[in-house]
Amino acid sequence: MINLLPADAKQGVLREYWVRVSTVWVLLLSGALIIGSVLFLPTYVLIGSQVDVYQQSAEQVSAEVASYEDVSTALVHANQEAIFLASEAKLDRFSDLVALFNSFESEDITFSTISMAREGTVMGIVSLDGTATDRQALARLRDELLAAPQVDAVDLPISNLARGTNIPFTMQVTLVAKTPQS
Repeated sequence: MINLLPADAKQGVLREYWVRVSTVWVLLLSGALIIGSVLFLPTYVLIGSQVDVYQQSAEQVSAEVASYEDVSTALVHANQEAIFLASEAKLDRFSDLVALFNSFESEDITFSTISMAREGTVMGIVSLDGTATDRQALARLRDELLAAPQVDAVDLPISNLARGTNIPFTMQVTLVAKTPQS
């Protein structure tokens, strides 16, 4: 029957035929895409929610790691302080040394100044300034200091012995070196 149509009409009918065929295929394809989208929607929502959950877990872990790093830093600092305090506890205390030197004071010897300093972990030279009633008391003080286990040497300048009574003196006492390991 298409043979009975003129050539111009034949082309119009063929164009209309192919437009209808392509329209049907486009509608079928769009329907398939819509159905596929609807079927993939639950999967997309599930994956999106899982990504959010994993992201929140990662943020929590990052916060905990930062917290652990802070705790680790604080622990290292506390450990260093404990080591320092333990080594300081093994050193002579100034108050103990002052009590030691004050124990040598008597009626004949009075101290006006006790000067001492620590050089790192080693106690430096202690300077004792005071007054002795006579030369024998000053010599006795030097001998008593040398007999003390903490004292290594006593330096009493001869110029301190120039007077006979009420002798002002300056004495340098070297202590036994004590390190934190001992």
